[in-house]
Amino acid sequence: SGLLWFGNNSGELIKLDRKTNETTAYKIDVINPGGINYPIIMYITEAHQGDLWLGTWGQGLIKFEMKNERFVYYRRDKNKSQGISSNFVFQVFEESPATLWITTSRGLNKMNTADGTFSVYKYEGKPGHHGFNWFYPLHRGQSGGVFWLGTDGDGFHKFNPEDLQFKSYRFDKNDPTSIS
Repeated sequence: SGLLWFGNNSGELIKLDRKTNETTAYKIDVINPGGINYPIIMYITEAHQGDLWLGTWGQGLIKFEMKNERFVYYRRDKNKSQGISSNFVFQVFEESPATLWITTSRGLNKMNTADGTFSVYKYEGKPGHHGFNWFYPLHRGQSGGVFWLGTDGDGFHKFNPEDLQFKSYRFDKNDPTSIS
């Protein structure tokens, strides 16, 4: 389409039209003025139907509808049992037009895009360690297989969406075959 999309640290989604060299900035609405008052866009992915999904630092998951150039916000609400688990969204993977997988600071989320509900999957690992559910990179195996998830200081994990099980891979100084 000739368009490039960028996020900045000022809470803007920027569109660059490579044919005309024109830019357009779209400002994201901010929540929690006492906390993080600017959304840093961590990740942008284009959905099959052409809309954009944005993962942000502190402002949740955001959908940018291309047709009418508007934002739809999915933010953590502790009173909503089937909502997103965190406003810190690192990566978004579209499995199908109806299903997104999202890595956050509070686990792996699966979103039903038809009704906006989320299922949350957490690894119950090293007690007392803050990083075990800070899932950063997300990689899907061949033919829709397992997910590989990196963490903040707790190794990496394999998640099987068929049986909803995690397998952990960590460094163990007493095991020379463990990861380094």
